[in-house]
Amino acid sequence: MSDDTTPMSGNDLPDDVMAADPPAGPPAGSPADSPAGPPSPPPKKGTVGKKIGILVGVLALAGGGAFAATQLSGPKSNTPEDAVKDMLTAVAKGDVIGMAEALAPGERDVMIDSFVPMIEEMRRLEVFDTSLDLKSVSGINGSLVGFKATSTKLRDDLAAVRITDGTFTTRFDPSKLPLGRLIRDNLKKEIDQAGSQKTVSQLKMPVDGNRIVVIKDGGRWYFSSGYSIAEASRRDSANPGKFRFAIPAKGAGVPAKGADTPEAAVKQLIDATAKLDVRAIIAIMPPKELGALHDYAGQFIGDAEDAVKTATKDQYELSFPGMQLASKRNGDTALVTIVSTGINFGLTAPDAPGFRAIYENKNRCVTLTLDGDTKKRCGADVVKFLDDFGVPVDRPRSRTSSSSRV
Repeated sequence: MSDDTTPMSGNDLPDDVMAADPPAGPPAGSPADSPAGPPSPPPKKGTVGKKIGILVGVLALAGGGAFAATQLSGPKSNTPEDAVKDMLTAVAKGDVIGMAEALAPGERDVMIDSFVPMIEEMRRLEVFDTSLDLKSVSGINGSLVGFKATSTKLRDDLAAVRITDGTFTTRFDPSKLPLGRLIRDNLKKEIDQAGSQKTVSQLKMPVDGNRIVVIKDGGRWYFSSGYSIAEASRRDSANPGKFRFAIPAKGAGVPAKGADTPEAAVKQLIDATAKLDVRAIIAIMPPKELGALHDYAGQFIGDAEDAVKTATKDQYELSFPGMQLASKRNGDTALVTIVSTGINFGLTAPDAPGFRAIYENKNRCVTLTLDGDTKKRCGADVVKFLDDFGVPVDRPRSRTSSSSRV
């Protein structure tokens, strides 16, 4: 058990979010740094709150971008409880670097790779200014008091943590966020109206509720959003405290298969999606970043496959003939783009077996079958289907100018 009283600065994490699955970054609408004294009254709900919430959400995402040039030091936690406390501490401080250090390495990689290009573009567009400090985002501060938690072993590398006590106080001042000229010039009124806000959250989680799941990697425990979500899905909502299936062994679900090249991996994913092949879609997903999906997939894959049986080849078909892909590699990652592709799409209405539609992208042709009568039209002639199937259409009558008469 961990028992600590630690003043710090940071983001808001409401009770309902904490009880289910705390996010890996600062949630939208989090409070921030404000002068001493009573906080300003909260702004009226509506447009102002939504816009400011969006700003904070974008800020939280953008913080991941600067990791490209940041050396992460690794978490100081050595117990499951410490892993959760480290994440909350970083959230409270507005410490994006600390959040990354507390996050499971595979999930951290996804966060970094996704936001590196985005933060650079946002700085170029002056959405953020150069004062953005990822160790302590200005405009966000708070404190964590009386943190206590217990943990339960799920398997050798997984543990479920329940927070038993703690008060999370946060302050948020949008006027102090490191926003660039583009945002400040266009949302100055909304930012000024929002004012400083304070939120106090009790972090105690119910005995029979969801848990925060942490994963052990390289001898250290890390916060895992993926396994937290997976464990929440294992619970039986109709019977609190009960589970629908046992903890799956590592690698016991759908194993990752991968591909020899980046282009082949994307091609496999597109083909599997077109065929509604749930098992193949999961198999091509990265095992380290989405380990929870691979481990837990065995528990729901059967239901998922049954659910798509109604969309069989007799009712649905989708293919991408002649697809050409290209990739740009950077170390062990790659950006894959679709250079060109055709699209063939077919659909039969289950409630109207006499109807079938097929679209071919190459010549922009549509083939329609209705009660055994098949017609094919291409390009601009597609509108003639209305005449083909006897659909009455009111067309404007043509007019002849008197000056054109002889």
